[in-house]
Amino acid sequence: MAVRRKRLVWLMVLAASIYGAVIVMRDNWKHYNENPTVIVIQKNYREWNITFPAATFCFMNNLNRTRAKQFIYETWNVESNAKNKNAKENVSPNKSNSFDSTQLMLSVTNATTNSKTNNSNINQTDDKERISKYRYYLNFLRNLVNTTYETLNVFEQYTKDETLLNLNITKTILRVMRVYNQNFSFYAKEFEDRQFFLTPMEMGMCYTHGGKLADYISLDRSKIKETFQLSSCNFANTLCYAKTEGTPSDVRYYIHSPYEIPDISSPWFIVRKRTSRDVTFTILETTASSDLYDLTPSQRKCRFMFEPTAPHMQVYSYNLCRMQCRKEIAFKLCGCAPYFYMKEDYIPVCGIRGLACLSQYAQMLILLKTDKGKHLQCTCLPQCIDQKYFLDKDVTSYWLIRNCFFLFSSTGEKTLRLEEKVSSPIEVDGATDRGTRVPKAPGSNSSGKFFRKDGKKPSLEREKYPSQLLPSLFNVRFRWAIEKYNKIRLQRDEIFSFEDLIGNEVFL
Repeated sequence: MAVRRKRLVWLMVLAASIYGAVIVMRDNWKHYNENPTVIVIQKNYREWNITFPAATFCFMNNLNRTRAKQFIYETWNVESNAKNKNAKENVSPNKSNSFDSTQLMLSVTNATTNSKTNNSNINQTDDKERISKYRYYLNFLRNLVNTTYETLNVFEQYTKDETLLNLNITKTILRVMRVYNQNFSFYAKEFEDRQFFLTPMEMGMCYTHGGKLADYISLDRSKIKETFQLSSCNFANTLCYAKTEGTPSDVRYYIHSPYEIPDISSPWFIVRKRTSRDVTFTILETTASSDLYDLTPSQRKCRFMFEPTAPHMQVYSYNLCRMQCRKEIAFKLCGCAPYFYMKEDYIPVCGIRGLACLSQYAQMLILLKTDKGKHLQCTCLPQCIDQKYFLDKDVTSYWLIRNCFFLFSSTGEKTLRLEEKVSSPIEVDGATDRGTRVPKAPGSNSSGKFFRKDGKKPSLEREKYPSQLLPSLFNVRFRWAIEKYNKIRLQRDEIFSFEDLIGNEVFL
């Protein structure tokens, strides 16, 4: 009897041990599968090289009128200028019939006048129709080339126009859009060859600089070097900036990580004509340990750039994943997707009617939420390597020139004279629209006594500036920089590896 009791006790102990081992193994397996990583704070900032932020700019009006004019003529045979082709009839009386010359002159003159009046009325009507058609097609192209989810409602008016329904949307936009033409300067000479490249975005056709991920979806892929190095800064470098100037149009700038692209919900900076905008950022960088490559995305709760979620995609990012969600939802709703998404064989590009259809769901696609606030199914993991940029300073300076003319000094040097509107403050923080700022030439602080062409004294003080120091009247300047370096950064690391799961002694 006592032996049986001992056996029963040992059996219970054994069962409890097995149960306990199973529980521990289950918990360890759950830990390994669900939470094997940890985020570590690093503070050795003097040894870091921080990746410089990428920039994307989009024209607020992307239409090139000269190219649009040519496209309208080639496609619809409509010219922009009204050509009045009035026939000029030179009628003179016959000298041999001098007896009836006066009567003949009167009749011919009346006939000619009536003919010219009728022809003029007909030509004026034709010109009005021609101009009306030209403006109609020009407005259509302007709406098309500036297409975003926020402007889709404008296409409802074009759904019954048969002349527009068969257009190739992408090719049309590429034919009539503005072409990149601006000056770019960088703090380091070795990176100045990296220019802006054409990239389709949800904000339209835009241009991106310094984007590792954007290069894989750029339409200028053939111009991009395969092995280019991302620009970087470090704590010892106090001058880390990039600057663009010479854009004769209002633009939106997006500052983002080189491993990301902006989408329709990303914040932007507007820079208008005769404006210089200077923004600086602080960075919170997240890096990843090499051990994380051994884990699956579901284990580490993040994805690396070369882990795409769709077969047609070469790379991955959080915004790119959300754009793929919008694309698939658009296809389910209207049977097509806008032109600015990466092409897939089974998803056609929307025509005019498709874009008009999507206008009904624009807000839902932008927010990825229903009207009732329910989130649409779109599971996108964050990126394992990422940079978050936080605005530090934002200074906008305005050029407001009331009067300008050139003078020549005794040495023949060409100098631009300005009459400057005096207002305060001259530097405006943020997006305030007050204030003017005209740069002073180095070493020049004197005002000359000059007179206007009408002989009157100028009412405002004028300064002397070399013409090369002044922007053009429609110049746009934008500068982004890093001035303050964060003294911490985050690193994703593996805290519970497969060796920990099995037991270190197995590998000894």
